[in-house]
Amino acid sequence: RNTNLILPVKSSDGVTYNKIISLTEEQYKAVMAPKGNCLVIASAGAGKTRVLISKVAKILLVDKVKPSEIVLLTYTTNAAHEMKERLISYTCDETIIETLNIGTVHSFALRTLEKYFGKMAVLDAVETKNIINQSIMTVLETHKKCCPYYEFSTLSFYLKRYMPQIMDKCKNDIGSVTKQKIKSIVTEMDLDIEEVYEKTFISWVVQSINEYDKYKK
Repeated sequence: RNTNLILPVKSSDGVTYNKIISLTEEQYKAVMAPKGNCLVIASAGAGKTRVLISKVAKILLVDKVKPSEIVLLTYTTNAAHEMKERLISYTCDETIIETLNIGTVHSFALRTLEKYFGKMAVLDAVETKNIINQSIMTVLETHKKCCPYYEFSTLSFYLKRYMPQIMDKCKNDIGSVTKQKIKSIVTEMDLDIEEVYEKTFISWVVQSINEYDKYKK
């Protein structure tokens, strides 16, 4: 059974009229749910986005909440664009999305961080890999002349092989990582490293992470 959501919208010439949004009974219940948390569980194609946009339109046009007080998030850029288009269609007002916080979770997080801490750069997977490799090469170049050839070759192999995995494990501690932390990670991951090289390997890993932190900044 379908139920209509009635929204008071203004035309381009300033005339107010009722815009009717057709919803199923369950969708309507979700849109009209009272203030507070509202969990909607539905399968693909069941109309979750329609419910979300209808809910926001109702909050804006009926409850008179300011657009700047609403955060509307999704996980993909395409979905965020679709929500913007639908919201304009439902409210007949393109200016609404100018102050409404709408976008992906990641873009919203970045905007929030930049608001308080200044401009930031986001590294993609390729850029991160390149910086890790550059950091490793810087450390290897430092030790190349003073380390016996076989030992250097072995440690170089370990560093290139395991560094990305170790970086992933301590990504939240970049800038304050210690040898003790790296040793615990090496032990936890049970890396195939000869015991005679483990101490030097851990030291080189810490140096590489410090170099990574410099490049990243």
